[in-house]
Amino acid sequence: MKYILVLTLTLFATVSKAQSNWNTYNQNGYNIELPDYFLPVKSEDPSMDVFSNTENKDILLRVESKPTDKLSFNSKYISEIGKSGVTYKLIKDTVYTITYASDNIINYHKSFFSNGVVHSLVITYPNNKKSQFDLILQRIGRSFK
Repeated sequence: MKYILVLTLTLFATVSKAQSNWNTYNQNGYNIELPDYFLPVKSEDPSMDVFSNTENKDILLRVESKPTDKLSFNSKYISEIGKSGVTYKLIKDTVYTITYASDNIINYHKSFFSNGVVHSLVITYPNNKKSQFDLILQRIGRSFK
């Protein structure tokens, strides 16, 4: 009985974390939804938006927006799938997503091409946070457009 109670409380805490408050950012030609513990910080690079995770400094999130053409966009995808440790890859007409792991770090990249600009969401997080962060990452990834 104690085991069921502990399991229920753990599940509730995990679901509550995934259901925290979310903010929508609409900037530099992209939209993204992020939990309220990701806060925008000033970046030295005007083509990059950086969001600091106030709850876990090991989870890094940035969005890069750079002018390009469709050929360069496709070349970037080919270059990224050539990295070692690719665990997931998907490309559609103007969007691709790649996940790869290296040195106990998971790297998630989602890029889309729009109006001559490639917008790339880059998230890195420790492998030991995968089960906790996957549900949140799904929502962030779906919202990035």
